[in-house]
Amino acid sequence: MSGFIALVPLLLVPLLYAVLVKLAARLLRRMQLSWKHALLFGLIALVVGAIGTVANQSTGRVLPALVAGLLGVAIQLVVGGWYLGPRARTASGELIGFGRGALLSLVAFGIVFAIGIAAAFLLPVGKQP
Repeated sequence: MSGFIALVPLLLVPLLYAVLVKLAARLLRRMQLSWKHALLFGLIALVVGAIGTVANQSTGRVLPALVAGLLGVAIQLVVGGWYLGPRARTASGELIGFGRGALLSLVAFGIVFAIGIAAAFLLPVGKQP
């Protein structure tokens, strides 16, 4: 049972990211993206992020946080353009293409970043009473 509980965060992260990608699509002039594609993009983002983290840690020389963060955002944009561009559509039914797919990915990443910053300030982690 505890093995299953350990997998719950791995199941929830792609689902949460799919919800945020759908929100980003709605914010960007009502782009249409199916739940299936949003969830698959969440899974791809999770796998790519995990591979990047493992690769960074396993080399013996860890990249500085700023460089690793900027590289992660760049990879996120490329993957978003590649995956979301031919799958998301405008309200008129046209495919959004690579550039707007990358923009959709950037907006979703920005929402995640804003939630993370808000959580860092609002959640009392490790504070002693």
